[in-house]
Amino acid sequence: MAGGKYRQALALWNDYAAGLRDELSRGRLTEARLKEAGALVEWCRVEALCARARALDKLNRLRVARKYEDRAAPAGPRLVRADF
Repeated sequence: MAGGKYRQALALWNDYAAGLRDELSRGRLTEARLKEAGALVEWCRVEALCARARALDKLNRLRVARKYEDRAAPAGPRLVRADF
């Protein structure tokens, strides 16, 4: 999650969840393991919110920058050399 590799994170999460399901079905899911899973879910939630905020910030900066683009700029050179 922290590295932005969300597909890989999802695959790892699915493996982790499968392990939890297996422990639960065998009656071996401990309270400590459940708390660990809850902490992981909360950490992932915060990471996702931060990533969303960063992406929104980038999008907003692009929108602002676009307002300042010179859409009617001439196709030729912008500086003209004057030989004196």
